[in-house]
Amino acid sequence: MDHATRRRPAGRAELLEAASAVFSEQGITAPLEAVRERAGVGRATLYRHFPDREALVIGLVELSLERLEAHAAETPADADAFQHLLHQLTHELARNPAVMDAWRVVKRDLALSDALRNRFMAVFLPSLSMAIETGAVRPDLSAEDLPLVAGMLGALVREPDRGSRDALVGRVTDLLLSGLRHRERAARPAKIMAGA
Repeated sequence: MDHATRRRPAGRAELLEAASAVFSEQGITAPLEAVRERAGVGRATLYRHFPDREALVIGLVELSLERLEAHAAETPADADAFQHLLHQLTHELARNPAVMDAWRVVKRDLALSDALRNRFMAVFLPSLSMAIETGAVRPDLSAEDLPLVAGMLGALVREPDRGSRDALVGRVTDLLLSGLRHRERAARPAKIMAGA
């Protein structure tokens, strides 16, 4: 085994995982030195991959989008695909609560924000269209609503305790989905409750 194989420096992915952990624990303004230490790399490695905090934050948003895109590619194109993707989004936000703060930082650059927002909406668009066609969700739900949905999910899963946060994921997604369902489908449980 040569020296390069034995001592591979941490790359972009390791730094992003460290940033996710540090920012989730200490907030998005945590010292970059803490991220560097968590990743176990030198300053040069950190700054080679991410010249400043904003680049690191953008990297977190992109990593989150990459995970969603990968999940969408593996999700069967059926009537339940939208629900599966919302569950995945909720898990991603619970796993990486700092990503909502990262989106707020990204919004400062309008062109970048629009590009990332469009990429986010594109992940959901095919499954959303199918869900609307099959009546699984309300017909007035649009791709433009999805960043708002993500914001609501992100706010709901910000429980500081990881165990409690994980327990919230399914419940939060189920509650949100009940509000997104087509009114005719959602009306039946409401009538049962009203008659009780």
